[in-house]
This record gives sequence, structure tokens and C-alpha cells, in this order.
Amino acid sequence: MMKKRFWMFFAIMLLSIAMAFPAMAFAQNGSESSYTVTYTDPSGSFTDQVYQVEAGDPVPAFQGTPSREGWVFTGWNNQYKANEPIEETVTRDRTFSARWIKAPDALDEAEAIDRGAVRITDEFRQNGGFDLRSVDLIDGTFEVTETVWDSENNCYTATAVITDPDAYAAYYTQKINSDYGLEETYTFNAQDTPVENLTIHFKNKLSYTDRPNGTWTTRFGGWLLDADYHPGASRATLYVNRNFQVIFHDGEEGSIFQQTALPVPETGVGVGAIPEYSPAREGYVLDGWSTAADGTGTYYEGGESYDFSASGVTELNLYALWKTDSNQNGLADEEETKYTVTYTDGVDGEELFTDQTTTGLLSGVATPAFRGTPQREGYRFAGWTPAVAGTVTEDVRYTAVWEKIPASEEPGDVPQTGGHTPTAAWFAALVVSGCAAAGLTVLAKRRRNG
Repeated sequence: MMKKRFWMFFAIMLLSIAMAFPAMAFAQNGSESSYTVTYTDPSGSFTDQVYQVEAGDPVPAFQGTPSREGWVFTGWNNQYKANEPIEETVTRDRTFSARWIKAPDALDEAEAIDRGAVRITDEFRQNGGFDLRSVDLIDGTFEVTETVWDSENNCYTATAVITDPDAYAAYYTQKINSDYGLEETYTFNAQDTPVENLTIHFKNKLSYTDRPNGTWTTRFGGWLLDADYHPGASRATLYVNRNFQVIFHDGEEGSIFQQTALPVPETGVGVGAIPEYSPAREGYVLDGWSTAADGTGTYYEGGESYDFSASGVTELNLYALWKTDSNQNGLADEEETKYTVTYTDGVDGEELFTDQTTTGLLSGVATPAFRGTPQREGYRFAGWTPAVAGTVTEDVRYTAVWEKIPASEEPGDVPQTGGHTPTAAWFAALVVSGCAAAGLTVLAKRRRNG
């Protein structure tokens, strides 16, 4: 009986053990402690990032920034948007797939013209504040910069930079003359137009549209003016001014230079500065301008302000005033310091020659030469002190330098003359005397023979 009970107990133990193994396996599978989190991209733009994460821990962030040529990353699994952290606790294996949207076409010139605009305004408001508030960009007057992705603001950006603002001034001139029946010319005011005013900013923003099921869709809204740069959709503003004109004449009936017309942009209401203009004339310097050809008009200089409105004209004729510049040093002769040059014999108590003095000499002219040859009995002329300069630079007095002739170089005495007679003359006299004596002798012989 005991033996039978033992085997029954042993059988029950084996059955219990057999039943315990499946339960243990089930318990082990039902309380798993870690899971796998995977980031992947079906397009293959990056290598999968795989993480082993403990149950209950936050989902680890993707390392880096997903990028794909020609596409924009929009988020993960249509649940998490780009730049948005994944706030999720790990309770199972998770796979996050990258979502993309095709990048829009870059901003081109045609779209810049279609979307962008320029405001052109007369700074001094000559005609009741008339301006052109919305002028289309003019083809060929601007350049479109490279399109750039701004990940922080989820948008593409680009600019149109105006490179020929004068074209807009010309357009303004044509428009205002047509509207007001005027005949005026306007020029672009580069000095008072900020450089930023020549740039029109655009952006193409990526937008998310939420769905009821918690997912979303994305789209680009198209190229529009960037409100951060153009609040209220105001356009880039270019300032223009009326352009008056000054016509310069040489005052010599065109023999020096042909009449030259230069523009005068407004610097105030109807006021402009006379342009700096410096024509050249050999032997003369420009001494300003006159409103009359004979020089009797009002005098003006370059840079001086002129009120065209008060004069009731849009152009001003000016005639050159000239002054002689003999030494061509850029200064009028009458305004230069004049110098004096004097030559003197330098001998006290007697006057070998009268001082030679030349006055009114300009700097840089050739030093006048001494007229004649200095002479002094018993002396040899040895030059001037100081040495004569080639050109005049100051008042100067040149004194003659004399060297006494040594006695050995004096001519010797000649007897019976009381003076100095040349040897050749004595020889000629002796020859004549000899010939006369010979003639008398021949004559005497003939008389005796006869």
C-alpha cells in the first residue's frame, strides 16, 4: 500500500513540474524588460539608427538632421513634425520612418516680377506727394539670389536685388510727365536711398495641416514677399529727385572746349548744387563762372547751391572766367608772389656797369641773363656769386667775381714809340724803307749814265 502511494506522489510531482515549465516561459515572455527603437528612411538618405531601450524610458532622439537632395524633411510617420521632439515612452518595439516633401522650384526672374514690386517716390514731393506705390520689377534691372532653406522657420528664402535703379527713375519721369503734362527729368537719389531699399525679400513657407486622426499633411505656399522685411506688404522704396541742368561754356566762342551739359540732382525743393567742372586751358587757370558771356553776370563756383525754382528755369548757362598763368603752375599770375633779379659789379668806389635789375618775375620762369660782357681793366671776369640759377625761386642779387691778371701776363714796352706798337707793323715799315732806298739808288745811276 505504501509503495502504491509513493508512485502516486511521484506521478503528481512530475505532472506539476511539467505544468510549471510553460507557466515559467509565459511569465518570462510577459515581463520583457527592453525594446528596439529604429529610425529609417525608405529612400535610403541615411543609415538606419537602431537603439535598445529599457521599457518605460523615453524614445531616444535621432542623432543629426535628416537630409535629402531636392527634398525637405517634414517629420516622422505623419505623427511628429520636423524639429519636433518625440515625446513617447517605450512600451514596445518602435520604427520611425522619415517623411519628405519635394522642394519647390527656386525663385526665378519671372516669378520675382510677378510677386515683387517697387515703390518710387519723389523725395521732395514736387507734385502733391505723387509717387508710384506699386511698380513691377523691370526685366533686366535686378538679379535673383540663390534660394536658401531656413530650417528654423521652415521656409525657403531668396531676394531680388535691383542693379539698375536709374531705369526706375526713367520710368517715373515718363509716368509723371504723362500724368501731369510736364517736361522734367528725374534721377535716382543713391545718397538718400538706403542700400536695403534695393533688395526685395521673398519666402516660400512650408505649412502643416492637421487631420482629425492626429496625422498631418504638408505643402509649400508659394513665393511671397517676406513680411519680416516688408510689413504690411510695403515694397522696396527708391527715392528720385528732379534733375536740373547746368550748361558750361568756355567764354571764347567754343575755341577752348565745346559746351558741356551736366545734370544737377535736387538737394532741396527746387535747389541743386552746381557741378564741379574744371576744363583746362594752356597758359590760364579757371577762375569761376559767370551767368554772362562777357563776365559781368553773377559769379558762381562749383559746389555752390542754386535755386532753380526761384529762378523759374530748369537749366543754367555759365561762362568760364579765365586768368593768365604764364608759368603754368596752376596759380593765376596776379595772385602769385613776384620776385626781383639784380646783377651788380661788386666793386666799391667805382661803377664798372650799371646794375641790371628785372622785377615782376614769377616762380619757375627762366632766370634773365646779364646783357653784355662784364669788363674791368687789369682783371678777368670769373662769373657770379651766388651761381646763377636756372629758374627764379626767390629775390636774388648776383655779384660779379673778378680775378686780377698777374704782371707776367701784362704786354711788354716797345722803345721810341711812347706806346705799344705791334711787331708786324715795325717789320712792314722796315721793308717799305728798304724798297725806297733801292729805288733812289737806281735813279741816281741812270742820271750819271745819261
